[in-house]
Amino acid sequence: RDASQALFRWEAPSGAAAAASAFGEALAPLPDARDDGDDGKFLAYWLAAGCSATEPRHHGEPPPRGHWAKADAQAAQVQCCQGGRIEGQALPEHGQVSETSCHRREGDLCLGGADNSKLYSFHEANTICTGLGYRLCTRAELEAEDSSGCCNDNCGLDRKLVWTACNTTTTENWILRERVRDLSETNGDLWNDYHLNRDQTRALKDFLVNWQSDNPELADKVRKAREAEKEQEEANKYEKLTPREQWALDDLSLNTKGLVDMIAKLGRTTDQELQQVMDRVGGISESDWAALGA
Repeated sequence: RDASQALFRWEAPSGAAAAASAFGEALAPLPDARDDGDDGKFLAYWLAAGCSATEPRHHGEPPPRGHWAKADAQAAQVQCCQGGRIEGQALPEHGQVSETSCHRREGDLCLGGADNSKLYSFHEANTICTGLGYRLCTRAELEAEDSSGCCNDNCGLDRKLVWTACNTTTTENWILRERVRDLSETNGDLWNDYHLNRDQTRALKDFLVNWQSDNPELADKVRKAREAEKEQEEANKYEKLTPREQWALDDLSLNTKGLVDMIAKLGRTTDQELQQVMDRVGGISESDWAALGA
């Protein structure tokens, strides 16, 4: 008999049914403003490897890559969690939150039934877990060390995708945190590169200063060679200009030279006039200065 069908009909022992129901409701996904009012709640949920943590059991290979899947798609298998704390959920009024425990089987039966190749929708997987007083694991729990205890040989789910409780709304903060972490790492790398380049530039500058001090004649030759090279570059740029552009540039150069000469002449005239004023001022007595100030 298919174990999954038996689990769908599973009933909690007397006295535990109410507690299991309350537990399932408390751990149900938080309401979404986009909820259309049916039992679907959300469009997509995250699929993750049953053992998403990097474990020796993966033989050095990364675990299967997770992805989003529509809630009604027969896309993954069943793995449940119990205890722990779900992000966004209040702490209990009494008692402590227990550590997360992982469940893949109930008794001798795997939660997904005897056929370990059968896939379930989110709704089916959620019904199985809540019916047993458990809940679907979160992405964070499966990516924690040892996947919160889920990494084991039971039911062959280590490298198979299972449904999680993370939907497109509850994981928005997760995604933002991941982006912040990635940006922080990138900025850290850039900052380290900046310091490295700055230190190398300073070391090179110190080396050049010392080299110029030790080799003044050779340094002067290098300076003159650079100036000649710059002049040659300017000449090459001039030759690439059209005749009209060369005429305009020559005219601009003449005008600029004329302005420079006029400014220099004005400066000389101003200096002469200022000197004449100072000579006159030198002939004024202190009493005259006092009278002028009054």
